[in-house]
Amino acid sequence: MKPTFLFLMYNGSMLSIAMRVKREGYPIKIWLSPEATKVDGNESGGAKMGEGIIDKNEWVKDFWEVISKKKPEELVIIVDDNGGGYSVDMLRKLGYKVVGGGTFVDKIEHERTYGNDIALEIGLKLPRTYEFSSLNLAIAFCRTQEEETKFVFKAEGAEFAGSSKTYTSKNMTDLTAYLMWLREDCRKKHYQFEKFELQTFVEGKEADFSAWFNGEHFVSGSTCLCFEQKKVGDSEYKVGVGQASGCMGQALFFIEKSKYFDTYIKKLEPLLKEKGYVGQIAINNIMEEKSGDPYFLEFTPRFGYDSFFSEMALRQENGWSIAKFFINLLERKPIQFDYSHISVGVRIYCCSPGTENKEVAGRFFTIEEEIEPNLWFYGVSRDDDTYLIENGVVMVACVVKDTLKAALKDIYENVIQKINLSDIYYRSQIGKGVPETVKFLKDKGWL
Repeated sequence: MKPTFLFLMYNGSMLSIAMRVKREGYPIKIWLSPEATKVDGNESGGAKMGEGIIDKNEWVKDFWEVISKKKPEELVIIVDDNGGGYSVDMLRKLGYKVVGGGTFVDKIEHERTYGNDIALEIGLKLPRTYEFSSLNLAIAFCRTQEEETKFVFKAEGAEFAGSSKTYTSKNMTDLTAYLMWLREDCRKKHYQFEKFELQTFVEGKEADFSAWFNGEHFVSGSTCLCFEQKKVGDSEYKVGVGQASGCMGQALFFIEKSKYFDTYIKKLEPLLKEKGYVGQIAINNIMEEKSGDPYFLEFTPRFGYDSFFSEMALRQENGWSIAKFFINLLERKPIQFDYSHISVGVRIYCCSPGTENKEVAGRFFTIEEEIEPNLWFYGVSRDDDTYLIENGVVMVACVVKDTLKAALKDIYENVIQKINLSDIYYRSQIGKGVPETVKFLKDKGWL
């Protein structure tokens, strides 16, 4: 008998995965966190996410009710994001098979000092980093540094993860002014930073290496190299400009054998096994311009959004089961990976990023039937045969091709053109800079 897939959606990101698992013939149940119905605190955001797409009897208000009725061997539990650590730890202790989540991954992602210590233990270099708990002390520190030194301000804690508070300064005068503004903003808006760091800026190429861990060891050949763009705007002169979002798009591919994996990621095995983790873990790096050495920036110990959709698009293109991917991961069986194609994903918004959800919720859109397999929904519902928008982050369009050039041509000139959505917004330069970075990594011996 096929196991039931229970999706615990802390941020509402697994709708399209659940849809595809259901199409493969597996029963599904979905729990949606109340917080996932809010985007930027907006109560109306995503409140009807998935309605009309997922049957009413497949939604659950209390996932523990499902747990109480199913034996461990009857369930596959997928946790879409961090934040439910203690519940996930308990599920694993009770013998349930869980992909993602746990107190360990909550900590390694959001407590920067903890992540930094682990990175140093596996041999990664760290940009010169200074830790603070006081903006006044940080401002005083700035006055002791050389004027032309560039620092990056990074706050610790889940509430500031990926936030607009991260700041790269031009020089010490610029950084001092920013910290003084933060001090005043904290006073006016009644928040504070318990911890933050000032990290020296390293010139180089950004590269994100990841691999899948099955609870015992890393899955053979599961290393993925991802080039993500977070900035919301295009620019002729830069890879992106404007505020950083969670993700605006990415290009990625799998690597059968990886020097980076052998040198760094593999050393995480004893720790991940001790913590009982099952899932993907990524390391974001700056590869220093002259030496090519990787400097650690942060861990992403969860599904990458939107990169996970691009990964699953590769499986879908090959006719490989998404459900079996999860089952084989949990049962520590071999998993196939595609090393001959590249996957590109572009996030699609209604209106610009940051638009309040009440401005877009309930809007109508259509797609041409032939591109439906290319689309991975976020804030979408369905009323009879009509698709409706539930929040500004609508979907991700993905294309898999032999080359980056072919993938970009298809996604921009074909797939996106067949989405009929008023006030559509997306980045038109996803993939920019990737060929140069790949050449750089090859020249430095990483590929």
